Amino acid sequence: MNFVAFLAGKYFKKERFNAIMLFVVALAMSVLQTNGMTYVTSNIMNFAQTKNETKVKHFFYLFIIAVVAFIALYYLWCYFQNKLLTQIRPWVRNEIVELLLMTNNQKFSEANFSKLNSPINRIVDMYYFITHSVIDYLLPNISYLLIVSVYFTYMNPMYGVVFLIGNVILASYWMWNVKSIMKANDDYEKTITKTDVHLIDLLNNIDKIIYRGQTSPEMTQFSKLSKTNIRVGQKFYDISNFHITVMLSIIFIVVLVSLWILIGLYFDKKMDATMFIASFTILLLYREKITTVIEVLPELVDFIGRTENVLIHFQHVNDNYKTYKTSHQYKEHQLDFKKIQFHNVSYKYGASATNVFEKRNYFLQTSENQIIGVTGRSGNGKSTFVKLLLRMYECNGGKITIDDVDVKDIDPNYIRSEITYVNQNSKLFDRKVVDNMLYGCSNQEVCDYFLERILKYPNITKLYKNTDIENKQAGLLGENLSGGQRQIVNMIGGLVNPSKILVLDEPTNALDPE
Repeated sequence: MNFVAFLAGKYFKKERFNAIMLFVVALAMSVLQTNGMTYVTSNIMNFAQTKNETKVKHFFYLFIIAVVAFIALYYLWCYFQNKLLTQIRPWVRNEIVELLLMTNNQKFSEANFSKLNSPINRIVDMYYFITHSVIDYLLPNISYLLIVSVYFTYMNPMYGVVFLIGNVILASYWMWNVKSIMKANDDYEKTITKTDVHLIDLLNNIDKIIYRGQTSPEMTQFSKLSKTNIRVGQKFYDISNFHITVMLSIIFIVVLVSLWILIGLYFDKKMDATMFIASFTILLLYREKITTVIEVLPELVDFIGRTENVLIHFQHVNDNYKTYKTSHQYKEHQLDFKKIQFHNVSYKYGASATNVFEKRNYFLQTSENQIIGVTGRSGNGKSTFVKLLLRMYECNGGKITIDDVDVKDIDPNYIRSEITYVNQNSKLFDRKVVDNMLYGCSNQEVCDYFLERILKYPNITKLYKNTDIENKQAGLLGENLSGGQRQIVNMIGGLVNPSKILVLDEPTNALDPE
């Protein structure tokens, strides 16, 4: 089970009362339509032909009562429907973000998180569309089918069995062919996803395309992808249309056979005119409702297929969300962080064939405010060393201890509260500049004190002299600030925060020496 199905189960478990009530109301509306309104209108038509005014008026009053009851049920239907639909978008988005954060909190991935906004919105839209389709089309129409089957069986067992067999054939045909439809949809969605990825890459490098004179080759390549989308998409919709046509034919055969049996029952005096008219009306309603269900099925397949292809962007979440659900409780620790050791530590990235670390051993005495330098060539694992210590990565072999306690037994949030990490990344939140400077602060009073001191340094004052840090927004990724201003904001965030250890991972590499 993927995390999308897990969230669907979680949502409907949380909203089971509203879901059950919606189903009950759907059944009640179906009963009212079959045994109530259809029966009453049939009697009105029948007695109108025989000029029986008293009976016509009697059933007309009953029809008014049925209409009032139907309006009341419709109100309840809309009420429970809105309870389920209005919160599904924000709820699903919140749950996906929580899973994304919590799975990476336990085991960090190197995904490009900035590209996940569109896939998240696609999953959210999928949930809404599928839930909306189930509530608006599948639930009321299938509940109507159940009630009609019971009604016809009660009226005439043989007639009910024939009607039921016809619908079983219809459902069996769909189940038999749904795999081929989903396969065609999967092929179509893969081409769409490939084109989307290519388009993002193209837009990210549009300046390079232009100044290297590659406009025509790039358009030729993109046109090929577009033509593939059309060809594969046409194949999917052709397959869907063929199966819909066959299923519609089955429905009409069911209606025609059922009507032929009805005519026989009527002329054999096994049912009166009122029952015949009511059953005929019910058959027409059945055809309309089940046709609606069949027409919406390919759209459901389309959205489910989109979700399956979007999941490739959330592979890390999909692989680790169960671990997050069952994550164990950590014992509370109060450590001095005076001794850090790597014991035969090995580590490699993902499915990489070679280890970044191969049985490495380190001993860091971190007491007495020592400044410790970790040096090495690019790619030798300096940043990996820090991320292993912060438990953003897990060792493939060996172990890491802090004050002789294995880091696997320490709450990662506790480790990160005592080790402040400042890296080369100067991307900021779209919040006030000062909020970025104080982001993650564990003691507001201490942070404010040191921030005030830092801002008095002449070069810092000069750097931000035209910037109202208390009110100015940093912009997306800090775009409202210069590169140097962003990098200093990033550093200040680490320097003001009171923690046992401060790690500076080359945060000054793009700054002037001054």
